[in-house]
Amino acid sequence: MTGRPNISRLRQSVLVAASISLLTAPATVAQTDTAMEERADLVCLAIGHRWNGSAADRARIDAVPVPQSFQGIFHAGGCARFQLLLDSLVTWHMRYGSARSALAAGRFFEQEMGVRVAPGFEQDFERAWQATLMRTQSLLERERARNPGRSDERILRSLEPQMMEIAQRSGLAEYRNRLEGLRFVAGEYTRAAEYFLDRDLLQAARRLHEPEYRSTIFLDEQAAKGPVELVLAERIRPQFRTDRMTPQLRELTLAVVEAEIARDVESIEAADAITRRHYRPDGKSLPYSDLLTFSLMAYEEDDEACRADERNSLAGYKDRCEENGFEAYALGFWYQRSRLELLARELAIPLEPLDRPFSRDGSASRTIDLFLRRAWQQGMRYGEAPAPPEAVWLLVRSGEATAHLAVTSCDPQSQDFRRALTMSLDTLSRALQLADPVEQPWLYRPMAQAYQHTYEQFTACGADIPEDRFRRAYAVSKAYLDIAPALDIPE
Repeated sequence: MTGRPNISRLRQSVLVAASISLLTAPATVAQTDTAMEERADLVCLAIGHRWNGSAADRARIDAVPVPQSFQGIFHAGGCARFQLLLDSLVTWHMRYGSARSALAAGRFFEQEMGVRVAPGFEQDFERAWQATLMRTQSLLERERARNPGRSDERILRSLEPQMMEIAQRSGLAEYRNRLEGLRFVAGEYTRAAEYFLDRDLLQAARRLHEPEYRSTIFLDEQAAKGPVELVLAERIRPQFRTDRMTPQLRELTLAVVEAEIARDVESIEAADAITRRHYRPDGKSLPYSDLLTFSLMAYEEDDEACRADERNSLAGYKDRCEENGFEAYALGFWYQRSRLELLARELAIPLEPLDRPFSRDGSASRTIDLFLRRAWQQGMRYGEAPAPPEAVWLLVRSGEATAHLAVTSCDPQSQDFRRALTMSLDTLSRALQLADPVEQPWLYRPMAQAYQHTYEQFTACGADIPEDRFRRAYAVSKAYLDIAPALDIPE
C-alpha cells in the first residue's frame, strides 16, 4: 500500500466499532413501540433483529439511502416492526455509506416518526404539563378528603389511570412519543456525526438534541418537587433503551465531536467544561464522584459493574449505579473524556485533570484499562469475546498524539524525539496485538494503517527505528494492507 492514508477516515473506521459497542449492546433487547400497545392480542418475543442490507443495497447506498428491504420491515407493523432494531440503518451507513447518505437516513426517521420541533415546542410542553398538574392535584385533594387514612403514595397509585386520562385531554401524553422520537433521531444523528466528523450531521443532531435535552431537564426538576410531579414525570419521560443515547451522554458526545471538527482552543475548553459539569453534577466538591468510583472499581474482580467499598464510595453509590443506564453512561463518559484529553494533547492545549488520580497521565490509560477489564471478565480471557474497540481506538489516538508532537519538531537526534518514537510505536503495536485480523478485520485494518502511517512519519524525519519488533510490525501491517481488499467481505 502506498501513499498517505486518509487519517480522518481511518479514525472513523475504528470509531464506528466503538459507537456500536457502547450504544447498541445488548442487541437482543427489542425496542418499545407504541403501536404495539394498540394490539393487546399480539404477543411478540422480545428479541431484536438487526438489518444489514444486501450487496445490491450496498451498491446503491448513495442513490437509495433507505432501501426497500428496510422500509418494508419498518412499515410492516406487527412483530416484524417491533423486533426491528432501528439503529441498524444508521450503523449500515456508518459501515458502507457517507455523511450525505447517513444524513438522508436521519431525515427518513424524522419524517416517518413525525419528529417535529415547531417554534414554541418547549413552552407548549410546559403549558400542557402545568394544566395536567393542576387537575391532578385537585383530583388528589378530593381523594384525600374521601380517604383520610391512606397515604399519598397509595392514593396516587390508584389514581394513575385517571391521571393519564387528564394528561391525554391536556395534550401532555402525546409529548412522551414526541420526546421518544426526538431522543432516538438525535442519537442517530449524533452517532453519524461522531463517525464522519461532519458539520451537517452535527447541526442536525443539535437541532433535535437541544429541545429534548431541555425538556428532560425540566422533567427532572419537576420530579423533585413532590409526589404528583414524580408520578407524572415517570409516565411522560422517555424510557431508557440500550440502543439510544441518554441526553446527558449525547451532550458530552456532541461537545467532543465539535472539538474534533473545529480542533481549536475554544471548542476544546467548551467540551472540557461540559465533562466537568457531568463529572460532579451536584456542583459540590465532594470527596469522590460516582464516575470515579466506577472507573476504579467496575469489573475488578468479576463482571460486576457496580462494585463499591467504604473507602472510596459516596453513600448510596451502589443503588445509583444499578439504576437503569448508569453503566452505559459511565462507560460513555470516560470514553468521551479520554478522546477529548487525547485531542488536547495532540494539539498541545493544556487541560486540568478531573481529579487527583488523573493528575499524572490523564484519564485515557485508566479508561483503556476499564474497557479491557470489562472485556476480560466477559470472555476475552477465554477467547470468547473480542477486544473492546473503545480500548483499541484510544490506544491508537494515544499513539498518534505522541507521534504528532515529535514529528512536528522532527529532531531525530533529540532524546525527546527518540522517547516519543518508542512510546508511540509501542502503543500502536499494542493496538495491533489486541485487534484480531480474522474476527475483526474492520478494526484491524485501520490499526494497520495507523501503524504504517506513523512509522513512515518517523522515518521521513530521518529516524532510525531501533527495535526489530517495530520493523516486523511494520512489515506485517504493510503486507496485510496489500492483501486487505481481497479480504474485504461485507459482514
